[in-house]
Amino acid sequence: MARPRWRVPDVRLAGVGVVLVAAWVGIGVRLVDVQALSADQYAGREGVAVEFFGRSVSTPRGPAALAQSQEGAEDQLDDGAHQMDARNIDASDLVIGIAASGTTPWVRSALARAKARGATTAIVACSPPPPDTLEVTDFQIVVLVGPEAITGSTRLKAGTATKLVLNAITTGAMVRLGKTHGNLMVDLLATNDKLRDRSERIVMEVTGLAREAARELIEHAGGRVKTALVMHTLGVDAADAERRLADAGGVIRRLAPAPPAP
Repeated sequence: MARPRWRVPDVRLAGVGVVLVAAWVGIGVRLVDVQALSADQYAGREGVAVEFFGRSVSTPRGPAALAQSQEGAEDQLDDGAHQMDARNIDASDLVIGIAASGTTPWVRSALARAKARGATTAIVACSPPPPDTLEVTDFQIVVLVGPEAITGSTRLKAGTATKLVLNAITTGAMVRLGKTHGNLMVDLLATNDKLRDRSERIVMEVTGLAREAARELIEHAGGRVKTALVMHTLGVDAADAERRLADAGGVIRRLAPAPPAP
């Protein structure tokens, strides 16, 4: 079946492209970002934040580019394609290229190879991408931010806009994957004092339990908030709650249709 091709021409419609890409990830597709230079830091931080749903970041010259710009690396055409081969990119992947100008050779090479290997591809850019980039992408999210205050310094408006788009994509994907319930981050494992307190407050808010009861419920759930909420809502033990969550794709709303209290 042919994939749809979506072009998002300006910032007012960027949300449409974000929803489409997030929906693609929400059905279990692995998400891989490819970008060069200043975009690395933004995408790298996003990758760390959401690594639990199979997302990875690929940059010229590897992880070093996340800490220090690798000038000239963006022109290495062969390396972009090579990294897609090294990651065994295939039809189960969604590869997003990040390039403020939409013309970065390394990103274009990576997208072309990813496309040839059967992946779904997208570009996030702040200028209209050229035809050869459009040809190798299924989705184009183009946020036209205009000239930078300091000419050529795309870490300013372009970098900020790119971060917002990536943040929306990953947040949308996490919502579709059941990491949230209403506006609460429920796919949470209480592993430190801050998270234990947050877990208890979430369970208290959703269930109406007092703190001590919420704490006991979370303990019986192995520290997992989602499991605790399903246990309370359905009146089941932890093992049964985990099985039901797995059958529901990890989405609490499929087991308990009513939204959490506002």
